[in-house]
Amino acid sequence: MITTKRAKSGKSSINYSGSGSFQKPIARPKFVTDGYAYASHFFTAYNAWNNYSSIPSKLNKTQIFTMDWLNEFKRRKEQGITDEITVDDKGNYVYYGNEDYYDVLIKDNTFVQDHNLSVSGNTEKLDYYISGRAYDYNGMYRFNSDKYKTYNTRAKAGLQVNDWLRIANNIDYNYAKYRDPTTGGEGGISGVILRMKDIHLRRYSILMVRLASRRPILWVILSMEKIEPKVKIGISAIPLLLRPNFLTIPCG
Repeated sequence: MITTKRAKSGKSSINYSGSGSFQKPIARPKFVTDGYAYASHFFTAYNAWNNYSSIPSKLNKTQIFTMDWLNEFKRRKEQGITDEITVDDKGNYVYYGNEDYYDVLIKDNTFVQDHNLSVSGNTEKLDYYISGRAYDYNGMYRFNSDKYKTYNTRAKAGLQVNDWLRIANNIDYNYAKYRDPTTGGEGGISGVILRMKDIHLRRYSILMVRLASRRPILWVILSMEKIEPKVKIGISAIPLLLRPNFLTIPCG
């Protein structure tokens, strides 16, 4: 039989534990953050792929690519010109910038917290045990961050009605929410698509009734499972006419 913690006889107690920490990436990839170096390598790769006979027409959806533009980019870099945006004689924006996209999109660190609380008590006829956990991960992305939250609660109680009847209840509640951002578009940085994973909510309530023999004669299992946007509710009863060596109740 699968069982959970039960309060100690004659005692009531409250226990709490918690932690907070900062997490950061252990290994950071080396990105090309120099705009001219990127454009130069882009041209070399594109030209080689096309048998050294073609020049790209665009660097991306925004910037037109020409050899004059690339040479001007090189000149500005060598002379230390820091203006990243200019306007040509036709009124079009021309870009000569540098960017560290990893630094723009990824945080240096993120905060994580974990809290656990339990309350228990036991009298001559009543015993109870309630516990809960809250976990919060703030995500590493600066935009549409990959946040993760989970809450877990378990409540167990038993009442000795008289010498021949005991009623017990076991409730388990779990909630989890995860945000999963994925990159999309050109270069993986021009667009960010937010995809929400399913939110799972599960509740289980088990009611056990015992008679004078103190052997369980009936398990009544009430369950509710919510997987957005559907909700499933079920009820079942398991008569126990013979004492089993063990009994397993699925809880998730």
